[in-house]
Amino acid sequence: MAKSRERLLARELRRKGESIREIAKKLCISKSSASLWCRDIILDRTQVEKLFERERLGSVAGRMRAWEWHRQEKRHRFEKFYRVGYEEVRVDNNNELFLLGLAIYWSEGSKNDGRVLLTNSDPHMIRLYVRWLTECFGINPSQITCRVTINELHRDRRGEIEKYWSEIVGLPLSQFTKTTTIHSKWTKLYENRNTYYGVLAVHVQKSTDLSYRVIGSIDRLREVGDLRGRIGQLA
Repeated sequence: MAKSRERLLARELRRKGESIREIAKKLCISKSSASLWCRDIILDRTQVEKLFERERLGSVAGRMRAWEWHRQEKRHRFEKFYRVGYEEVRVDNNNELFLLGLAIYWSEGSKNDGRVLLTNSDPHMIRLYVRWLTECFGINPSQITCRVTINELHRDRRGEIEKYWSEIVGLPLSQFTKTTTIHSKWTKLYENRNTYYGVLAVHVQKSTDLSYRVIGSIDRLREVGDLRGRIGQLA
């Protein structure tokens, strides 16, 4: 009796244009049973078009849910491993600060002209670099000169930008050389042009000997990396 009642309900829903999947879900029956009971019912064109539209919208909604799930999963993974990496960094003694600054200089610093010079647009890197110079090598801040380079489109903000970098490095503007402006055919567009501060070059005066010292440390760091690579191949 129960099956007969479910069969009648299934056929009624089908005549109203419900899909086999929807019927099976509503009546808690298998899709094969729903299909068998309703196979002789022919839907009109309007009903078929509505079914296709619902399927399409359902597919889009499903993709959106999947996209949101992956986005949230990616954010959770980022936060988890970001925290692990963040807590691994310790710069509470000179040796770790020395190695960190050395790696930065190896990547970004000048290594071919006998000068200790680093140019970058990241204020945090610049600040860490200055700390590296003063704490690890005993460089007197008065030995440091800076040069700002900006796109000529920001010429009117030169004073503001120079003051910004002066505060970042903790050095007076008297230790800044004349700001360089450049013309670029392809200019980066900023949502807020006031967030652009160009790049800063930080140079240690009379730094030939220090340059040789830094190059020696970089070569030693390179050897350590090569040695570990060879050990890994032999293991």
